[in-house]
Amino acid sequence: MGFEQDFLDLYQTFLTEVSILSAVDSRGLSGPLFDRSTSRNFIVYNAIQVKLGETDIEDVPSPFKDTVANFSSKIDVQKNTEENSVGVGSKDPFAKRIIAEFDTMMQQENRKSEYVGVFKVTNFTNLFESTLTALCSWSLKYFEPKSNKIDTQSVNFKDFGRFNSIEELRTFALSKYINGLTYRSAGEWIVEIANIIDPKITKKKGFKSGLDQLTELYLRRNLFVHNSGKVNYIYLASIPTALKKEKEYQFDSEEYITADDDYIKLSFSQGISVINLFFQNRIEYVAQKLEQDKESLNKFFGELNNLALELYRQNYFKEGNMFFQVTAELAKKYLGEKDDTVFLYYYNKYLGLLLSGELNNSHRLAINKLFTYTKKLSWWDSFEKYNTVLSESSLTQNADDFCDTAIEIAQELNNGNNSDKQNLADLMQWPMLKIIENKTKWIKFVDSLYDFK
Repeated sequence: MGFEQDFLDLYQTFLTEVSILSAVDSRGLSGPLFDRSTSRNFIVYNAIQVKLGETDIEDVPSPFKDTVANFSSKIDVQKNTEENSVGVGSKDPFAKRIIAEFDTMMQQENRKSEYVGVFKVTNFTNLFESTLTALCSWSLKYFEPKSNKIDTQSVNFKDFGRFNSIEELRTFALSKYINGLTYRSAGEWIVEIANIIDPKITKKKGFKSGLDQLTELYLRRNLFVHNSGKVNYIYLASIPTALKKEKEYQFDSEEYITADDDYIKLSFSQGISVINLFFQNRIEYVAQKLEQDKESLNKFFGELNNLALELYRQNYFKEGNMFFQVTAELAKKYLGEKDDTVFLYYYNKYLGLLLSGELNNSHRLAINKLFTYTKKLSWWDSFEKYNTVLSESSLTQNADDFCDTAIEIAQELNNGNNSDKQNLADLMQWPMLKIIENKTKWIKFVDSLYDFK
């Protein structure tokens, strides 16, 4: 693979970095939440929960139960629902000191959480910017730009002597132009790059809402970096109109702003969706270039399948499904609908719709047609039973029935030979099992499978 591998590597890097950022929490930056005071903080926390009625004393692990009950009897707890806070006090001097230490620790953890939000915002915006500009450079290297603005890029005469070829000089000019774009507002340079690659991107569903979220994200990043998180008039004047109506984005000047988990999740999701629109657009152009090389084209589609499945594993179902929407149609067009990989892409497309809660009756009819057609093809019976049975049952059965089917298949594999057991180990990583991952019956089965006590 040649130029298409650069394309795949670029997106793989983006996904890897997003995965790492998503996994970071306050403990990941500062070490364990509790060190020498682990047991003490556990006792205080559970005593407060018991006093509030949030936890039953019988649910507290037995080694701590008596201590938690004793400490709970020494404290008074008041919950302020309006301020979403809890006040804890005690007449016992020793208990008062323990409560004070616990309160200090919680304040430190809350502050760490704020730092984590800043860390994620600044790193994601850097990642988004570097990925999109790299994609633009890649696109301009292999495809004609859709905007003539780049034709006006000039190069100083003294720069000519630094390069050995016209190609090196061209690459320098492109880099200079693209890097210059990002000094403007995010809303401007993202649109400009879209216009260079293909203006149709800006007309795609989700681009405008994603652009608004990214514009606000970059404004918030600037507040964190340049103004210690304090809202200023630049932020208030520049926030997209559509977001000004949302309560979550209504701030006063001089107010301190943060980035909580819900905000991070929304921003990451919107950012991934916008990046996907750019990559989606390029997929069709790559497929056209590889049309005469079926082996490379098939491998390209297979790599895209793996990248999109990685999004499913990270619970970005809508974002991953965007790839399968495109890949399934293109694979059908270039490889033919009888190809076994075409079925795979359509299956994963419908799985994403199911996991994201967007599967409707029209989709279910299409699923029935897909399996009715596919089961008549020569290659269907050559596939392993666990492959065909689970793929069909995951999309056609309700979650409870699919859980029973999955357990039955998994037990058969676990009772088989070493090859069967290896297939079972691989199966446990399949995104389809997210349908039942919270089912009690499935959890107990997995625990027994791994001999967890």
